[in-house]
Amino acid sequence: MTSDEFNSVDQAVFGYSNGHRLLASSYNLSAVDVYELAAASDLAPGAQISGSESYLTGLMLPDSKRYAIIRTWLAPEMPRPGCVWSHVLLLDKTFLATHVDLTALDGFFVRPDKYQTDESLSVPIAINRRSRGKLSDSEAVEPVLWACYGDDNLKDDVSIRPATERAILAVWSQQWPRLRARFTFRSIPASSSLKGQSFEFRRGLSLKKHYPSPEWLQAALEDATSYTITPLRRFLWRYGKDINSDRQVLPNLVAAYLATRSKTLKFEVADNVLELFGDGQAMTLKRDMLGLSPSKLSLVPSLSRVDLMQLLARHDGGALNYEQAEIASLFSQIEADHVPEVAEVLVSKREELGELFNSIIGAILPLVTEDLLADGRLDDHFAIAAIHANPELLSERTMRVFSSEALIDFWSIEIDGAQRREILRALLSREFVEEGTDLFYSRPSEMFEIALELVRQSDLGEGWLDMFRANRDLFSDGVTALSKGDELMAAVRLLGFPVDPQELLPAWHAAFERTRSSLNYDDETRFGVYLLALCVRHGIENYRGLLISVLPPLRQKVLHDELPVDAREMISRWLPSDDARWDLNKRLLKLFRKSYKRGVNMDDVVTSLHLSDAEYAYATDQDPETAVRRLFKAFSPWNYWD
Repeated sequence: MTSDEFNSVDQAVFGYSNGHRLLASSYNLSAVDVYELAAASDLAPGAQISGSESYLTGLMLPDSKRYAIIRTWLAPEMPRPGCVWSHVLLLDKTFLATHVDLTALDGFFVRPDKYQTDESLSVPIAINRRSRGKLSDSEAVEPVLWACYGDDNLKDDVSIRPATERAILAVWSQQWPRLRARFTFRSIPASSSLKGQSFEFRRGLSLKKHYPSPEWLQAALEDATSYTITPLRRFLWRYGKDINSDRQVLPNLVAAYLATRSKTLKFEVADNVLELFGDGQAMTLKRDMLGLSPSKLSLVPSLSRVDLMQLLARHDGGALNYEQAEIASLFSQIEADHVPEVAEVLVSKREELGELFNSIIGAILPLVTEDLLADGRLDDHFAIAAIHANPELLSERTMRVFSSEALIDFWSIEIDGAQRREILRALLSREFVEEGTDLFYSRPSEMFEIALELVRQSDLGEGWLDMFRANRDLFSDGVTALSKGDELMAAVRLLGFPVDPQELLPAWHAAFERTRSSLNYDDETRFGVYLLALCVRHGIENYRGLLISVLPPLRQKVLHDELPVDAREMISRWLPSDDARWDLNKRLLKLFRKSYKRGVNMDDVVTSLHLSDAEYAYATDQDPETAVRRLFKAFSPWNYWD
């Protein structure tokens, strides 16, 4: 019977009847399987047993794929020497996959000499899946493990053969179904081996040196001698199921188990697993390490996303057998704090990741927030990609982390007017870059307006001053629109107190008149000096109204020595000087005196200055000194002119 609690196990009897042959069976065996069983159940060549002793044989049948475990006894009562009785238990895949303790099978073997009258040997046996055999001791199990997976053969000792048999069954129990089916053995030495025999017996004394037991051996030993299902056993059964079994697979899996007993999985461990198990092998273990399996099923911690990225870059998809959508889903779930480090590795491994790169970056980019961008920890290339993916992230805060070239590149994506203004502001607050030239010429008015703000805040990049001052003629409209005193001073400083072109002079004057009341004392003085310089540059006779408006209060400041240092330096550069000892007032009057000498009447301006008689006479070129010179000239043979 087969149920949730019991497995049905078929059986067969082999013995002598005009030769060693099948005598009874509960299962209809094929001729191929009968042939294999007849050979395996006969007395092993060179086997030495006596009396009531027996031995075990285990192998997979080629046709039915049933596993045959056989106990063989001598049959001295039979007429032919060397005859044996063999009781065979035929285990199907269900049994191998569900029965935990295979040592329990030892209790179901009987010497089948009474097979003709014992009908129980011709029907299946019901074996409880929870049934257990006698616990094996470690002294017997360790050499069996070493013989199966290590580098030594098993020593045969007649006195401990029963213990060795239990140890063999314990080691077999430890294996997962796929490996169990490949376990081929005899429990005694023979002169010839079964095909694919899992271990050999030692002949004579061992000459091999004995080294300390490897770590995997101790862990496997503790599991094989445990009366409960250990974490290692669960590990072996979950992860061994999709591995092509060979001699080294169990030690490798045990080593992997030991290496994964931590909260986080190290990259080196996962990388080693991929090196040990090639394409198509250990896929469950690999997927669990990647984090692709439900966490409640996985018996290992998954890789951090950074280490996962490294692993994906190092090994192709064939070794890992994943869908790109699965990997993308993993990365779409990472916490924002881990995005910078993951992004850095992602960008650095772009070439190695191939097509997977696009899937991963597409999953991570939506996780980028404005705070994360502004933090400045994101890789430059990744941060740029984040803006292209979500232009709304571009703000005054986030712009600080990008180069000027990157900001200029953002001009081509779909962003709103406020963002574009912030780009211009960010560019102007930095050193000038050639790539910004096109933007400068395409939006001069906006550039001028933003530059004024930055000048007032002392934040304008020094390199931009040359651009503005070399293109002063572009900003006449901007000057005309100035409405505040601080704007006016920012503009004149931005453009370097330009004296050309002449067309700007009326605009500067008009702006001064509009903003005069909001200028502080020193700035009003500075700008008055600047306007005077403009008039001097382009002819004072052409700007009488301007001079009448500006010059009277400016002259009073000159008289009272109230000019700021920079204003004094400017006015000194533009006023005429015949003697270094002359004060600014006399040089100012000299300015008009020279006009009168040229025949230009400036009475309206001079009158507005409220000069003393002597000053007026000097400014209008009517002082005694002038009269003497005129008289001298009249009689001069050289017609000398002042």
